[in-house]
Amino acid sequence: MNHSSFIDLEILFSIFKNRKFNIVTTDDAFIGKDWLLRKLGCFPALKFQNDVPLILDMKHVIQKLKSSVVLFPEASYSFDGTDTPLPDSIPGLIKYLKVPVLMVRTHGAFLRDPLYNNLQVRDVKVSCEISCIITNEQLSLPKEEIASIINKQFEFDNFKEQQNNGIIVDEPFRAVYLHRVLYKCPHCGVEYKMIGEGTSLVCTHCNEEYELTEYGYLENVNGNTFFNHIPDWFRWERECVREEVSRVSTRHQCIGVYTRQSITRPSIS
Repeated sequence: MNHSSFIDLEILFSIFKNRKFNIVTTDDAFIGKDWLLRKLGCFPALKFQNDVPLILDMKHVIQKLKSSVVLFPEASYSFDGTDTPLPDSIPGLIKYLKVPVLMVRTHGAFLRDPLYNNLQVRDVKVSCEISCIITNEQLSLPKEEIASIINKQFEFDNFKEQQNNGIIVDEPFRAVYLHRVLYKCPHCGVEYKMIGEGTSLVCTHCNEEYELTEYGYLENVNGNTFFNHIPDWFRWERECVREEVSRVSTRHQCIGVYTRQSITRPSIS
């Protein structure tokens, strides 16, 4: 299932209420509510490391308990309404478990309750579609082909979907906390001076102001729009960070080379 909103679990329990399933959940979510999550059928996964017990747990759930395993392979909510890269290990896991794969893809969940908007729910219709994307016969496909099928299913842009389908989000708080995502001004380049309030996103350094329209577009009130699409702005910020990290890494490498050369002593023959 794609991970778009805090209501994803609500959707899941609604559509599979008559089916047995267990949910792979990060281990830190169990802190203080272990009993509740286990009651809901969750079992823990370690973050940022290989987790062989998790794979064995999944196999046990499928083979012994005769239950489905629910995965949110993106492992985080979408910040800008677009997909997150999936782990390279997913195709190998599917081939190991030897079970068909169903995809639950939500529509409207992000627009109704986006992560950045501080849990303020909007009046947006939510739906989902369920499809079998890997059949028993397809389990014999190479990992590369399985990866291609899954990655294709996880391509989405919620703001683009809103715009293409004319979905109206007219709540007066739709841009509140948008600076959690769009924190860098494309006009002056200053970071952490953006403020999202009401339906506007304003840079308090250069006073450039954007309006988030009812159809999910960004419009500069002075007509000087750098980005009219939130994911494009967010992608630009990531590119900026990538360039900064690259420059720092290169500088450190140069310093390291200089240091090593400076302490090298000529051989005495």
